[in-house]
Amino acid sequence: MSLSILPAVPTQDLTITDDGHQFFLTLWIAAACAPCPHCGEVSSRVHSTYARQVHDLPWSDAAVSVELVVPKWWCDNPDCPQSIFCMRLTPWVPAYGRRSARLTEWIADWA
Repeated sequence: MSLSILPAVPTQDLTITDDGHQFFLTLWIAAACAPCPHCGEVSSRVHSTYARQVHDLPWSDAAVSVELVVPKWWCDNPDCPQSIFCMRLTPWVPAYGRRSARLTEWIADWA
C-alpha cells in the first residue's frame, strides 16, 4: 500500500476517520531498514516507534491530518555520534516538519 504523500515508502496499515470537517489518517510506516541521517550507515535494528502529526492539502472542503507512526533505529556505526535516529521521509515531509511539502508549496504559491 502507498499513499500519494509518501509514494515510495512502504506502509503497514492505514486508518481513515472522517468527522465531516476533517480527515484523520493514521499511517504506519513499515520499512525493513533505514540509513542514518548523520553517517549514512543502513540499520535494520528497530529501537522503537514514534508518532508525528502532519497536515496535508485539504480534500474538498475538509482538512487532512496524517498521523505518521515512524520507526526509530539504532545506528550500529561506533564512530557515529547519533546512536538512535528516526526514518526520514523527505522530500515528502521535511525533517521535524509538521506540514507536507505539498502543503508548504501550495501555501507559498497562494501567498
